[in-house]
Amino acid sequence: MLPERPMKTLFLLPFIIFGLTANATNYYFSVTGNDANNGTSTSTPWQTIAKFNSVFSSRSPGDSLLFKRGDTFYGSLTISRSGSSGSPITIGAYGTGSKPVITGFTTVSAWTNLGSNIWESTAAVSTLATCNMVTINGVNTPMGRYPNTGYLTFQSHSGTTSITSSSLTGTPNWTGAALVVRSSQWTLDQTFITAQSGGTLTYSPALSYTPTDGFGYFIQNDSRTLDTVNEWYYNPSTKKIQIYSTSSPTNVQVTTQDVLATVHGAYITFDGLSFTGANSNAFWNDWGGMTNLNIQNCSILFSGINAVKLANCANFKIENSTILNSNNIGIRLDDNSNPYATIRNNTIQNTGIY
Repeated sequence: MLPERPMKTLFLLPFIIFGLTANATNYYFSVTGNDANNGTSTSTPWQTIAKFNSVFSSRSPGDSLLFKRGDTFYGSLTISRSGSSGSPITIGAYGTGSKPVITGFTTVSAWTNLGSNIWESTAAVSTLATCNMVTINGVNTPMGRYPNTGYLTFQSHSGTTSITSSSLTGTPNWTGAALVVRSSQWTLDQTFITAQSGGTLTYSPALSYTPTDGFGYFIQNDSRTLDTVNEWYYNPSTKKIQIYSTSSPTNVQVTTQDVLATVHGAYITFDGLSFTGANSNAFWNDWGGMTNLNIQNCSILFSGINAVKLANCANFKIENSTILNSNNIGIRLDDNSNPYATIRNNTIQNTGIY
C-alpha cells in the first residue's frame, strides 16, 4: 500500500488549488444600488464609496470590487488590505459603456454677484484648506495671478525666506496671498506671503533652494488678482470661490477630495477606471510595505498636484493608461524606494501647465 501514497497526494492537489480559487468573490457597485444589499450580484449592488471603504478591510486575495460602467461615484477609495502573489485584489469595472468614474469634483451652481464682474459662490464649496484644480466648461482653468503673464523680477534676497523687488511699493499689500518663485532653473516654489514692507516679501514655508537674484516671481490666490474672464480665487477661511465673469458662471467644478485612492496594501490591481478631480494626488501612499500595485487601462484626469505619487512601492506597474491635466507631475516615484517600476504604453499630456 505504501507506493500508492504519492499518487493520492498528486491526485488531490488540483482539488485543493481549485477550492482556494473558487473562494474569490466579485462585489458590485452601482449608483442605483443600496448599501444594505449584499453586493454579490449585479442585481443587488452596493451604492457608495463609503460602503466600499467599510467592507474593503475584510476582502480576501482574489476578490474583485467592480464599479458599473457609465456611473460616477464621489469620494476617496481607501485600500486597507492586501491581495497575494497570483491573487491580487482587483478594483475594476463591469457592464458596458464608458469607464466608471471615481471623482473628487463638486459642481458649483449658486452664485452671488459682488460687483465689478466678481462672482462668489453662495455657500462654501469645500472643507479643504486649499483648492488646486478648477474646471470651467471641462477645461483646466488657472487661478488669478499678478502679473497676468510672465514674471516680476527680484533684485535681492535673504536666505530662503524673503525677496526684494523694485516692482512692488507696498501698495497693495499682498500679505496672505500665495507667492510663486522661480528659485532655480528647474523649480517653481509656491509659498505664502506672511509680511510685506515696501518691495520686500517675507514668506513661509521657506523655498526649496536659495533663490538667484534676477530670477522671477508672481503672486496668486488673492481676490485682487481677478481681472480676466474665468480667473478664480479660493478663500481658505470661508471656503468659498470667486470667479471673474461678465455673467453668472456656469459649468464650474472644484476639487473637494484631496486623494482619490490611498493605497495601504500589496498586490492591488486597478483596471478600467477613470479617476478625476483629485485636489492633490489621485493615487498616493505614505508608508512602506506596499508592493505590486498595478494600474492598467485607467484614466487619471485633472489632478491638482500629481496624478500618481508613491513612496516605498516595489514592482509598481502602470500600463495602457492616460494621464491628463496634472498641475505638477504625472507620475512621481520618490527617492530610490520604488524599485522595478514598469511604466509603458501610457499617454501623459498637459502636465504642469499652470
